[in-house]
Amino acid sequence: MRVATLFLIAVLPAACNRNPEEAATSDPTPPPAAALARQQQSLDDGLKQVDAAVAQALKGDLKGQDSKEALMRAEAFTDRLLESELPFQWMRSYDYSVQSAVRQIQALADRIVSKLRNGMDGQEIMDDVREMRTKVANLRRGLAAGGGDAPVSLDTLLARYMNDSTVVSDVGE
Repeated sequence: MRVATLFLIAVLPAACNRNPEEAATSDPTPPPAAALARQQQSLDDGLKQVDAAVAQALKGDLKGQDSKEALMRAEAFTDRLLESELPFQWMRSYDYSVQSAVRQIQALADRIVSKLRNGMDGQEIMDDVREMRTKVANLRRGLAAGGGDAPVSLDTLLARYMNDSTVVSDVGE
């Protein structure tokens, strides 16, 4: 028993050392989910939060921790956007799905955070950050212009009509 205790005393500190790869991929840490948890918010309110965080990040140069933390907050806010209730399915202003636009913003935010964690060049990341801000602004304009249901899909339209080239008949050619 004493040998096992001595073994644990010798091995335990070595086992508690933090893996350097894990430390590199987990910095900067995202804000806790509890800090973002609220009642269901509108999509536009969520987009305002994303825009504010992105604007704060654009003020810095990504060398400072403030800009990185702002981008981490923006990414966390984009995750919350996916939980928002969409006001309508389709934006009439530029004929596009609201859900697709939200998913593109969220995917871009994920890409930015991935680049940050992998130590990529600040200018390349800043280009993506500016693109995300543009996408957020475009979506907010599209939401303000109104929308409705998505148009009927091509498959649905084609299913309504019999394709006359597949009909076999003995009349005519």
